[in-house]
Amino acid sequence: MARACVRNEIVDFRERFLGSRGTKSSFLTFALAFSVSVAHAAPPKYRAIELLDTTGELQRIQPSDISDTGVIVGGVTIQNKERLMVYNHGILQTLTGPKGLPYFGYATANNAATVSAVEYEVQYYNGVGYIVGGSFGVDPGGQPYELGQVGQYLYDINDQNQRVGLQNLTGVMEAVIHQNGQFTTLKAGPMLMNKAVAINNAGIIGGITMDTAGHSQALRWDSADSEPTVIDLPGYNSQVARIASNGTLVGVARHRTDADIADQLFIWRGNMLTHMDVGKSVRSQVEITGVNNAGYIVGNLSILGSGSDGVGFWDPAGNRYGLQDLIINQEGLNLGSDDYVGGMNEKGEMVARLTRKDRYRAIYLLQPVPEPASLALLSAGVAVILKQRRRQPTARL
Repeated sequence: MARACVRNEIVDFRERFLGSRGTKSSFLTFALAFSVSVAHAAPPKYRAIELLDTTGELQRIQPSDISDTGVIVGGVTIQNKERLMVYNHGILQTLTGPKGLPYFGYATANNAATVSAVEYEVQYYNGVGYIVGGSFGVDPGGQPYELGQVGQYLYDINDQNQRVGLQNLTGVMEAVIHQNGQFTTLKAGPMLMNKAVAINNAGIIGGITMDTAGHSQALRWDSADSEPTVIDLPGYNSQVARIASNGTLVGVARHRTDADIADQLFIWRGNMLTHMDVGKSVRSQVEITGVNNAGYIVGNLSILGSGSDGVGFWDPAGNRYGLQDLIINQEGLNLGSDDYVGGMNEKGEMVARLTRKDRYRAIYLLQPVPEPASLALLSAGVAVILKQRRRQPTARL
C-alpha cells in the first residue's frame, strides 16, 4: 500500500511537470519541484555537533550569531566575568571591549569574520538602573577596536562592513548606519524614537519607530538614504528582528488584551505580508534569532509570567517544530525549555546552547542532514522517469 501511494504521488508530479512524455529540460524542472515539495512535507533534520562545553573555565555560554562561513559569536563567563566569544572553526577567542565595561550583547559577525558587539554597564539613579555603553568591533585577526562613543550602539553588520543601530547623544533616539568610519543618521519614521536592528548585503535595513508610551511600528529602509516604509501590522507593538539576504524581514507583532500579551510572527517579502500565531499558548512570546532565503525561521519561546519555553522553528509553510522534532542524535542531550538558538545562516546551519544529560550546557552546531525518506522518494521519482524515457522509441535520421 505504501509503495502504491509513493508511485501515485510520483506519477501525479510527472503529469503536472512533464506531461505524459518528458524532455531533458522538463526533467530538471520536475526533479527540483519534487525535491522541494518533499522537503516541505516533513520537518528538516539536523545533526548536533558539540563545539564548546562548560566543564572547564567557561561558566556560561550564550551564542548570538553564526555567519554563512561558520563564524560563531556570543558571550561567555570566565571567573565570573563576562567576555565576548568569537569561535572560528575550532579557534576560540574570549575578548574584552576597549572601553573596559563589564557586560556584552548584540554580537554579530560577517562572512570575513569581522565582528560588531556592544559593551555596557548598569548605572543607577534614584534606584533605577540604566544601561550605559557603546559599540566596538573586532577585526578578522581578533583585535578589538573602538566604534564611536558612549551612547552609540550597533546591532548588525554586513559583508561591506556597514553596521546599523542607534545613537542617543542629545536625548533623542536616532537610527544610524556606520560606514567608512562615520555615523550617519537614517531618515526617521513617524514616531519620536527610531532604531535600526538589521542590515543585509544589499543594504536593506530593518528597524523600529517608537513613541514614549512604548508603542512601536516595524520599519524598512531600502537604502541608507531612503525614506522608511512602515510595515502595517495589527497589535500595539511590532518590531523587526532579522533580515535575510533576499530582503525577507521577520519580526514580532505583539497583541495586548485585558488578561494577556501574545505575539504573532510576521514575515514581509517584498510587499507581501503574512503573519501567524506563535502557537504554544495565548501568552506565548518569541525572540526571533534567524531567517534565511529558503524561508526557515528560528526563535526562542517564552510564556508571559512563566519563563523560557524552548525553541520554535518554522518552515516556509508556517508549520512550527521544536528541537525534539529536528535533531536526529538526541541520545546525549536533555532537550527542553532551557534550549536556546542564537542564530541561523543561509546554509540552514544553526548555533544553539543545549543541555547535556550530565546537566552541563554546551554550544552545538546544528547541521542540516538529508532526510532518508526524502532521498528515497526522490530516487524513486527519478527511477520512474528514467524507465519511462527508456521505453520511448529513439528517433533515427
